[in-house]
Amino acid sequence: MMAFDLENYMTAEERIELFAADNPDMRMASYQHVEGDWVFVKVSIYKTKNEVDPWATGLAGENLKTQFAVEKAETSAYARAITNTGLPKYSTTKEGV
Repeated sequence: MMAFDLENYMTAEERIELFAADNPDMRMASYQHVEGDWVFVKVSIYKTKNEVDPWATGLAGENLKTQFAVEKAETSAYARAITNTGLPKYSTTKEGV
């Protein structure tokens, strides 16, 4: 089993910031759905503000009993959408940067 090195890990916030800086014309849209004690968030990323079809999407969920559940789910969904663009630079490790 490979050891997990936190020094190589890129946080969701870091990925979002880097992606936004590299793609100033992109836009993101989020959609929330509550089901019982859970909130689910879907984020779609578009290459430009005029794109109709999303470049990538990300999904995340949080239990509403968790503090800041909606914010956490949305941040996770944004980061997953960015990772789902398939560009190594935005993976969860800093090696691609």
